[in-house]
Amino acid sequence: MLCTLGGLRLQDSPRQQPKLLLLLAYLSLEGPKERAHLHHLFWPNAADAANSLRVALRRLRAGAPDTFTAQGARVAACVPTDAHELLAASEAGQPERVVELYRGRFLEGLDLEDPSAELEEWVYRTREVLAARVRVALLALGEAAASRGQGGLAVRHAETAYLLPGAPEPEAEELRRLYLLLRPGHSPYAAEVRREAERYGVALPQPEEARRAVPRPETVPSPLPALPPVRSQLPTFGTSFVGREDEVREIERLMLDPACRLLTVVGLGGMGKTRLAVQAAGTLRESGAFPGGVICVNLAPVTNPANLISAVAEALGLSLQGPEEPFRQVARLLAPLRLLLVLDNFEHLVGMTGGLVTLLEACPHLKLLVTSRERLNVQEEWVLPLEGLCPTGRPAPGEDHPGVQLFTVRARRGGLRFTLTPQTLPDVLELCRLVHGSPLAIELAATWTRVLPVGEVLAELRRSLDFLVDVGGRGPARHASLRAVFEHSWRLLGEREQGVLARLSVFRSPFRREAAAEVAGASLPLLAALMDKSLLLAVPGGRYGRHPLLYDYTAEKLAERPAEQAEVQEAHARYFLRLLAGSEGTLAGPGQRAALRDLEADFENLRAAWDWAAAGGEFTALRGAARVLQVFFARTGRYREGIEFLGQTAAHLGADPAADPVTLGELLIHQAELALSLGALPEAGTLVERGLHLVGDASGWATVAGLRALGVIERRRGRYAEARGYWERALELAEAAHDPAAAHLWNLRGIAEQWLGHHKEAEHCYERALHLSRERGHLTETARVLNNLGGLLIFCGRLEEARAVLEQGLETARELVSPLEITHFLNNLAFVAGRLGHYRPAEDYAGEALALARSTDRRPLEADVLETLGRIKLGQGQLAEAHALFVRSLSAAWPAREWPVMLHDLEGMAEVSARQHEEAQAIFLLRLVIRHPAASGWLATQAREALAQLVTSVPEAQAGTEEDNVEKQLLTAVQEIISRPEERGAFLH
Repeated sequence: MLCTLGGLRLQDSPRQQPKLLLLLAYLSLEGPKERAHLHHLFWPNAADAANSLRVALRRLRAGAPDTFTAQGARVAACVPTDAHELLAASEAGQPERVVELYRGRFLEGLDLEDPSAELEEWVYRTREVLAARVRVALLALGEAAASRGQGGLAVRHAETAYLLPGAPEPEAEELRRLYLLLRPGHSPYAAEVRREAERYGVALPQPEEARRAVPRPETVPSPLPALPPVRSQLPTFGTSFVGREDEVREIERLMLDPACRLLTVVGLGGMGKTRLAVQAAGTLRESGAFPGGVICVNLAPVTNPANLISAVAEALGLSLQGPEEPFRQVARLLAPLRLLLVLDNFEHLVGMTGGLVTLLEACPHLKLLVTSRERLNVQEEWVLPLEGLCPTGRPAPGEDHPGVQLFTVRARRGGLRFTLTPQTLPDVLELCRLVHGSPLAIELAATWTRVLPVGEVLAELRRSLDFLVDVGGRGPARHASLRAVFEHSWRLLGEREQGVLARLSVFRSPFRREAAAEVAGASLPLLAALMDKSLLLAVPGGRYGRHPLLYDYTAEKLAERPAEQAEVQEAHARYFLRLLAGSEGTLAGPGQRAALRDLEADFENLRAAWDWAAAGGEFTALRGAARVLQVFFARTGRYREGIEFLGQTAAHLGADPAADPVTLGELLIHQAELALSLGALPEAGTLVERGLHLVGDASGWATVAGLRALGVIERRRGRYAEARGYWERALELAEAAHDPAAAHLWNLRGIAEQWLGHHKEAEHCYERALHLSRERGHLTETARVLNNLGGLLIFCGRLEEARAVLEQGLETARELVSPLEITHFLNNLAFVAGRLGHYRPAEDYAGEALALARSTDRRPLEADVLETLGRIKLGQGQLAEAHALFVRSLSAAWPAREWPVMLHDLEGMAEVSARQHEEAQAIFLLRLVIRHPAASGWLATQAREALAQLVTSVPEAQAGTEEDNVEKQLLTAVQEIISRPEERGAFLH
C-alpha cells in the first residue's frame, strides 16, 4: 500500500525516497503514462531527463520490485493507494470510511525539488479534491449525529470539517451547513463561520432557524423603495414555454431562500438555459418578491470582459459618470434595491466572477441568476445542472413526455398539417431519445416536418448531426446548428482540455476515472474542469458520461489527428482487453455480482476493444477475451446475443485466409457452449466438430471444452455411456494440465454415473468436484455440484438430506445472482417438497423457477420445471392439470429432443392414465419409456414397478403391440400428443 495521506511512504519497503514515491503516487492515481510525459513533468530542467527516469525506475525496482511495470514507452503503477480507497469510499457513500482513511493532507510535508508547474498544480489540486471529499463526509456524519440528538458529536464533526487542513475555502452551502451544526452547540467557531459568511455576502439562518435547521424560503423581507431608473425588463419569445415546470419551481424556491444569492443554471449549449431562467424570472416578477426590478442582461455580445459592468449598467438604464470605478458606481446605485439580475450567457466571462462577488457584497438585497455552460466556481455560487427533456432513467409516457410536447408544438408552428398519431409517436419518442432531450435539437428537427415525414427526419438525424440546422436563420448564430453549439463550447476550452475531450471520444459508454487517466491522459483536475463546463456528466457508479451528440463532434476532432487517434484507440482497446482478462477469476467467485455489473456497464467499450482486436489480428487477446465474454453472456442469460456476437467475428475470420485457425476454432466452441444452453443440439454439435478440427493439438483448453460439450450433447440425447467417455477423456487432459475445468468435469462425470445407476460412483465424483471447486473458491461450480448432489440424494430417496444440500446451494446461487443456477435449485426443491407432501411451498418454488427459466429463454429448463409442476399436481390428485402440464413440458422439450425430460413427461402421463383406469394407454407409454436408452436410474425403476402392477391386471391383448423401432414409435407418439393434446390416447392409433 502506498500511503499518500498525511505524508508519503510505501508500506513494508526499506526505501522511502520522496521523488521515487511521488512518481509512484502520480502513476497510481493518474494511470499509465508515456515516458516522454514523465520526463517533462518530473525533470523539466534536467539535461538528460530520459536517463533520470531510467535511474529512478531502476532504484524503484531495486527497493520495491512489484510496484510498477515498464513496457516499451509506457510506465504504470501496480500498487494501491489510500487516496484510491478514499475516493472509492466517497463514491460509495461511506463517510465513516472516508474520515477513517484521511490521516492528513495529501503528500503532506513533501518538499518538491525543482518541480514543473504542471506537477505542482497536480499536487495542490489533488490535495484540495481529496480534502473537499473529506469535508463533505464530515458534514454528513455531523448531520447524522444531530438527527440522532448527539449534539456534541455533531459539533466535533463540524469543527473538524471547518478546520480541515488542505481543504479549499468552504462553498456557500458548506458555510450554511457548518453554521447549522456549530450554532446550536455553542461552538466558538460558529462566530467565525458567520463572520466569514458575512465577508463573502453569504446569508446565514438566524439563531432560531439554526436550531430548527429548516430555512423558510417563502419568507420575503419587507419591501424597499425602488430607484426610478430601474425597471423590470425581460426578453419576450415568439414561441411558448414547454416543459421544465419542476426546474422553474426549483429556481423560484432557491431565489426566495435567504441563503442563496447567486444561482447558476449550468448546461450544455442548446439545453434551454436562457428560456428557463427568463420563465422563472417572470414568475418571480409577478409574485412581487423583487420590487426593485427583474432585469435580464444578454452577455453574448460582450466580447471584452472589461465591458461586463457596462452591459449591466446599460440594461439597468444607469448612466456611469465621473472617475469612480464602474463596479462601485453600479453597486452604490443598486445597494438599496431588492433586485433580481439575470445574467445570460456568462460562460466566456468567467474571469470576471470577482466583480459579481464585489457586487453581492455591496448590495445586500441583490440576487443573481446566471446562465452559463461553465460553473463560476466561487464560494457564493449555488448550481442547478440542466439535463435534457428526457434524462436517462425516467419513463417516457408517450404524449405527456415534455420532449414530445415540444416537438409537436414546434412542428405545428412550422406547418399546421403535422399531427401526432399513434403511428408517428414512436418515431418522435425515438428522436427525443437520440438527441438526449436537447431542446435545441428537438426544435431544429421539428422544423423539417414541413417538408419531410417524421420517420425520414429521424433517419436523416441518425446519419449526421449536421442535419440539425436552423433553416430559417431565426435564432442566434451560436444556435444555428448543433455543430455551432459545440464549436462555441470547444473554442472556450484550453488546449489541454480540448485534447483530453477529443481523446475521451474513444469511450462508447460512461467510463471510470482510472480508464480516462490511462487511455486519454485525463487527470482528476481536468475531469473536474470538463464537468464544470458541462462537457462531462457524473453518472451513477462513479463514472463519467457526456451528451451522446457531443460524442460525434469530439470523435471528429480526434479524427483530424489520425496518428493520435490510432494511438488512443489502441490504448482504449488494450485497457479493456486487460479488464476482460482480469475478470476471468472474479466471475467464478464471490465477486461475480460486481464483476458482471461492471462488464455490463462497460459492454459497449468492450465491444469496441473486441472489434479492434479482430480487425488487427490480435488473436491471443481475442482468445482470452472470448473465454470471459462467453461466461458473461451465459451468466446474464444473453445466449442468443452471445452466439451472434461471437458468430460475426468467426465469420470474419473464416473468410480471411490469414486468420489464425486456433482462434477461429475456440470461437466456434464458445458458440457451441452457448447454443447448448438453448438446447440447439445439432447446431452445437456442428460447431464443436468444426472447432476441434481447427484447433487440433494446439489448444489444450479448447480440446477440453470441446470434449466437454460433446459429452453434454450425448447426455441430452440420453447416451450416458458415450457422454461419460467424452468427459473422462476431457478430465484426463484437464488434470494433466492442472486446468481448473477439472472440477466441472468431475461434476459432469458424476451426472453420467448417476444416470447409469452407479450411485456410489456418482456421489464420489460429486464429492471430488465439491472439494476442488471449494479449494479454488469457484462458487459457481460449487453451486452446480450441490445441485447435482441434491438430485442424486433425491434419486436415492434421501429427501431430507437432499433438501438441506439444495437449500445450501440455493443460498450460494442467490449470492452469485446466477439465474440459471437459482432456477435449477428452485426446481429441485420444488420436487423434494412435492415428494414430502408440502405442496404449497412446492408450488411457490416451481412458480419462481418457471419465471426465471422463461426470462433466460431456456426452453429445456422451462420443460424441466413444467414436468416438476406436473408431478406436484399429480401428488395432489389434480389429474387433468397434471396431464396438461406434462403436455406443455413435452412441447417445450421437443425442439431440442431433450429425451430425459420427455421420458419423465411420458412416465407421468402414464401414471395419470393408470389412475383414470386407462390401463392400455399407461402400459403403452411405460413400455416405450423403459425401452428407450435414456431411461435409467430412478425413472427406469419407477416405470418398471408401475408396469408390473398394470400387466398383472390387464389382458395382453389390451396392452398394445410391441414395435422394434422404439425411437420411431416414441417420436410418433410425442408428435401426436403435442399436435392433439385434447385427444387423450390419440397416439395409440
